[in-house]
Amino acid sequence: MRIITLLLLLISVLKGEIIYETDFDDFTTGPNEWAGNNGWISNDVTTGAQAIEENLLPALLNVATLGFERPNSDLTFVGLNLEYDHVATGKPIIGIDTILGIEDSTNNQRDDFYFSIYNAGGDRLASIRFDNQDPDDLNSQFGIWREDGVNQFDTQLDFIPGELYNLFVKINLNDNTWSADIDGIPLFENSQFSNTEGPINLGFIAYEWDLTAATTQQHGDNFFLVADILVEALDDPSDGQVNPATLTLDNLAQIYDGNPKPVTATTNPAGLAVTITYNGSSRPPTEAGSYAVEATVAASNYTGSASGTLVISAAPATVTLDGLAQIYDGNPKPVIVATDPADLAVTVTYNGSSGPPTAVGSYAVEVSVTDSNYAGSAASTLVVAQAIPALTFEFQPSGQISLIWQTLPGWTDQVQYSDDLITWFNDLPSSTFTSDNSPGITTFLPENDPTVPCRFYRLRRTQLP
Repeated sequence: MRIITLLLLLISVLKGEIIYETDFDDFTTGPNEWAGNNGWISNDVTTGAQAIEENLLPALLNVATLGFERPNSDLTFVGLNLEYDHVATGKPIIGIDTILGIEDSTNNQRDDFYFSIYNAGGDRLASIRFDNQDPDDLNSQFGIWREDGVNQFDTQLDFIPGELYNLFVKINLNDNTWSADIDGIPLFENSQFSNTEGPINLGFIAYEWDLTAATTQQHGDNFFLVADILVEALDDPSDGQVNPATLTLDNLAQIYDGNPKPVTATTNPAGLAVTITYNGSSRPPTEAGSYAVEATVAASNYTGSASGTLVISAAPATVTLDGLAQIYDGNPKPVIVATDPADLAVTVTYNGSSGPPTAVGSYAVEVSVTDSNYAGSAASTLVVAQAIPALTFEFQPSGQISLIWQTLPGWTDQVQYSDDLITWFNDLPSSTFTSDNSPGITTFLPENDPTVPCRFYRLRRTQLP
C-alpha cells in the first residue's frame, strides 16, 4: 500500500458545487473546540476528547482530533449537518474528500474509528470503519471495513497508524451506490450504499470513536486525526450514458393473510431504485388472486425491467358440519355449517341439490367455502329419520285396551301385535290408517282374545309412495 509521507492540499478530482469545506485553520484551537465551530456538534464537550490542535503536524496549521482523553461514553462523535437536498438541486452524486489518519495507542488499548454518513432523519446509512485492534491478534478485525447500515464487509486493505491518508468517497443517492478509494487505491466500487429502511439523502457526516473496552476507564489513548474536509455535489460524468441492469423478482407465491403482499426485486448492480406495479397499480395487493407484476429500474443511467405473476393463494379454512341426524316433521332439514375463520360464505348441496331435504332418507352433503380469500370443504351424510308417533293406551269399561296416537300426513300407520316380542303380526282387522291432508287423533280398539294371556302392540309407520 502506498502511504502518504508528504502532506498534500486536498484537491477534488471531480469539480462540482461545494457543499462544505474546511482545513480547520480558522477554528479556535484547544480542547473541546472542534464542536461549536462552524456548525459542528458533539456528544462530548467537556473531556477534551475532541479538540482543535495547533501545530500538531509541522506542515499544517490546525487539525481536528477525536480521542486520546477519557470520554464520557463508549461512543463519542463529532458531526456536521449538511442539510443537502439532492432532489431540489438535481445533483444526487456527492464527493467527500478528506485527509485523515489514526494515531496508535501507547497503553495497549485500541479502539474503532468511523467516518459515517447519516440521512436527515438521523439514520446511519453507511460507514467506513478503521478498526485499530491489535493486528497480531488472530481474532482482530484490524483494517478498513465498509458498512451499509446493517452489514459489514472487509475491504481487504489495512492502514498504518501514524500515517495520513487521502480518503475519497463518491455517493450516488439516486442509485443507492457508493465507491471509495484511499490514496487512489480502490476500497470498493458501486457497492450498495444503504441497507436501512430510512430515506436515502445526505443529512449528516460524522467522525466517531467507539471504545472496545468495557468501561471508559479502559479507553485507548489512540485518536482520529482529520486535516481537511471537502464535500461537493458533483456533475454526473455518465449523463446521457445508460447502463443495463438486471432485475430478479422473488416472493411471487404467497398466501392470503389480510396483509399486503409485495414482491421483492433484486438488482444487479445491487441496490438500484425500482418501481413495481401490480395489475398497473403501485399498491401491493392483499386479496387472493393472480396479479401481473411489472418492475422497472428507476435509477438514473440504468435501464432494466422484469415481469412476472404474483399469485396470492387462498388461505386454508376449516369447515365443520352439525345437525346430520334429524327427525322428519314435514319441514326442510338443513345442516348446520361452521367455519374457521368464522362466518365465511359457503355453498351446501344435498344429493347435488341446493335445497335442504324434507323427506325421510339419507342425503350426501357437500359443503364448499366460496369466500375468494379462503379454501375449504367438508362432506358427510344427513339422515332424516321417520317420526316416532306418541302411542298411548287406555283401558275401556269392557276390559279392552284402546291405542291412541296422532297420524301424520303422507304416512301410513300399521298396528302390529306379538305374543312373545319376537314374531309380529299385522292381520288385525281395520288396523291400517293413513292421513293425506292433516294430522289427526286416531283410536284403535283391538278385540280381546281370551286364549292369549298376554299380548303386545306396536305401531309401524311408513311413508306413502
